[in-house]
Amino acid sequence: MSLTSEELNYLIYRYLQETGHEVSSLALQEETRVLEFEKKFKERIPLGCLVSLVQKGILYTESELLVRYDGKVMPVDPENYKKNFTLAQALQVDKEQFPEISNTGRFALENDSEAEEEKLKEGKDEENSQIIDGTHKAGNSDEDEGFIKALESIFSYGSSNACEWSGSYFAWSEKTPTNSAKIVRLKSNKEFSVPTVLTYPTVGKSTDTASNNTSNNLAGEITAISWSRSGDRLLTGVESGGIRLWTLDGKLSNIFNMHKAPIITMKWSDTGMHCITMDVDNVTIVWNTLTGSPVQHFDLKEVINNFGESLGIDCEWIEKDKFVIPGLNGAILLFQINNSNEPIGRLLGHSKTITCLSYNESNKLLLSSSDDNTIRIWRGHNSNASHCLMGHSQGVVNASWMKNNDKIISCSLDGSVRCWTILKDGAGDIAAKDGGANNYANNNNAMFACSLIDDIPIVYGCISPDKSMYCVGRLDGQVIVYNLELLKKNMEELENIVSKKTTNDAITVPLEIPIKAEYSVPISKPNNYVCAISWCETNDLLSVSYAENQSYVFRL
Repeated sequence: MSLTSEELNYLIYRYLQETGHEVSSLALQEETRVLEFEKKFKERIPLGCLVSLVQKGILYTESELLVRYDGKVMPVDPENYKKNFTLAQALQVDKEQFPEISNTGRFALENDSEAEEEKLKEGKDEENSQIIDGTHKAGNSDEDEGFIKALESIFSYGSSNACEWSGSYFAWSEKTPTNSAKIVRLKSNKEFSVPTVLTYPTVGKSTDTASNNTSNNLAGEITAISWSRSGDRLLTGVESGGIRLWTLDGKLSNIFNMHKAPIITMKWSDTGMHCITMDVDNVTIVWNTLTGSPVQHFDLKEVINNFGESLGIDCEWIEKDKFVIPGLNGAILLFQINNSNEPIGRLLGHSKTITCLSYNESNKLLLSSSDDNTIRIWRGHNSNASHCLMGHSQGVVNASWMKNNDKIISCSLDGSVRCWTILKDGAGDIAAKDGGANNYANNNNAMFACSLIDDIPIVYGCISPDKSMYCVGRLDGQVIVYNLELLKKNMEELENIVSKKTTNDAITVPLEIPIKAEYSVPISKPNNYVCAISWCETNDLLSVSYAENQSYVFRL
């Protein structure tokens, strides 16, 4: 069996075309003979052929580990083979078996020799030369040099639309004939208690003609779950628009019936006296959770039907008595409880659906993201954004404040995760701080770190409670956990190196966001995208709900 370089070039060319990299495929077309292979093999090469070959190579490398030097097959450890075997591990195994030939002597690359001579001539060390050409990658810790960890599953549950942690309690929805929700408690030995089932009443049977699924629950699937800030009450919202309030021991406390469409968002106030609920028709209601009565009601259903798109999928509390919800044409509307249905402020800047809203108590700034590919930061008493972060090429899914409150991390449907820095005084335009790792050649977007594995859309993002990790879920079901603590360390190392320089050379290449752990869905489970992600307050457990098949609680 053999594979020529031209054949490999053609597979790469096909992969670039399939993933939408038209410019790169055009460059390969100009410099190689791929067009000749296109005429001969276009109809014979299936979609995803290159990825399939790489995956089979990983599988072959893993199977080699089962064969001893004397040809005997080693016993199979079932527990070991439940874990993912990644590309990095396969490459490491191959490297150990077939060590790389050292590029020394007459085998040394010409460019490498010239670079070494230039270093010696100018008397520069390795770190300074890396900084000038913008290729610095700080961080030499064991974690940075080691393999990316595979997330370990310690608990599983069925396919689910929503999940959320509150202290040691974990709640999730299940796509079962009864469409119930369940609550479990995490014990001190990291085991889970027997689930408490929150069951909706069953009235007859309904059949989904499209999927031939029969359900005993006419309310439909549970689409949203939200714990109160005190952790003693739980809200569940369903497809029919019904909302139920439960106690910690699983008893029904109240029923809120005014929505007529699937619930997408529920947010509790800090006091627990009020909550905001939104449905897909963008009907927003503020409830008194003690009495179950609506306090304010905002109905933009007719406007949405005219425009054919939702105005937003998130809302947020601003202090104790104020809140923001999406408005028309990308506006964000500020309201006060019991102050009528007229907004006390309008934040204008976004042009499409609002996807995320996050208020920072420390710096009193509101963070918003949108399908218009931008992230905006809002300061009180000003209807215009103080900062606008541009760089994503598709809609932004999530944006979160990082630990020091002057940096932001975001993820997008373009498959990228980006970190941004802003001035604390919010002097109008985005700018990098003077000196250090934030001096990125006066980049107006102020992006200091980025991760782009491929073009598969990211559909969910969530930062850990201590803001040391950031988890994203992709459309193909892969879950990636980024290490923000290691990123901070890399930045500090880079700052120290830059501070010692006497020249004004700017760093033009963003840092790479290090990956801490990941989980990939088996190929046999297609269309198993991530629906929800939630962190435990201890920061060592992570729950991921999937649309199909099993969902998991992972240990980091």
